Order: sequence, then C-alpha cells, then structure tokens
Amino acid sequence: MKAYLLRLICAAFVCALADAISDAPGQKIRQMAAGLFLMLTVLSFPKHLDLPEFDFDRIQHDAVAAASAGKTQSEDAQADIITEAYTAYILTEAGTLGLSPEICVMLHDDLTPERVILSGDGALAARQALTEAVAEGLGLGEEDVIWKDLYQSSA
Repeated sequence: MKAYLLRLICAAFVCALADAISDAPGQKIRQMAAGLFLMLTVLSFPKHLDLPEFDFDRIQHDAVAAASAGKTQSEDAQADIITEAYTAYILTEAGTLGLSPEICVMLHDDLTPERVILSGDGALAARQALTEAVAEGLGLGEEDVIWKDLYQSSA
C-alpha cells in the first residue's frame, strides 16, 4: 500500500511538472499524456494488499486484561484514599492527646477498617485514651487497636 501511494505521489508530481512547462507548442498533447500517465498509475492498484490481519480474540483478550488492570488500579487508589482518611482521623485524635504515633491501618476487602497498629511514645493514659477513641470512631473493638512499642537498643 505504501509503495502504491508513493507511485501516485510521484505520478502527480510528474503531471504537475508537465503542466508547468510554459506555453510551448504541443501543450494539449503534454496535458493529455500526463492525464493518461496519471490514470494508468491510479489503475495499477495492487491486487493483494498487505494489510495486517486482525486477531479479534487477541484484541478481546487485551481489552479484558486492560479492564482488569484498570479495575485493580482503581481499587488500590480507593483503598489508599480511605486509608489516608482513617490515618488523618487518628492523627487528629492523637494530636488532641499530645501524641504523634506512627499509624498502620489494615482494611477488609470491603474497605472497612480491620485493624490499626500504632507505635510511638507517650503516657500510658494518653495511649489508652487514643485506643478507646480510635476503636469507637472506626467501629473497632479495642483489641483491634494495637500499640506496638519500638524500642531500639543503643550500643
């Protein structure tokens, strides 16, 4: 197909050159010859076009795979947004108690909170108050709000 189009462009260029020659004797014959040349070039259309074959099964498979990947990315983004919202809520509650814990929120498949793991320093009473506030605010049991102490030994 590419070669055919290139031949058409070249033939049109040759015809334009023939027409551009000044008014010399035989202009009508040049125009007629150029027209015939262009007509023969157009009619020399290839019998077998080398067009790519469409594999509709492959296209459908690729479309299903792309849709699945998009769905997974959407679900992951939604989980990230919800986790960030829960984390922001917990940080707000912690700030009122004078705490600044590190927070890990784990979600169920339905994106409701499953467990919250907190780590950091603070008074035991403030930590217990934050545990109760988070459990009540997120609809968890107190056993699902876990404080993990991170003590590092200094050598």
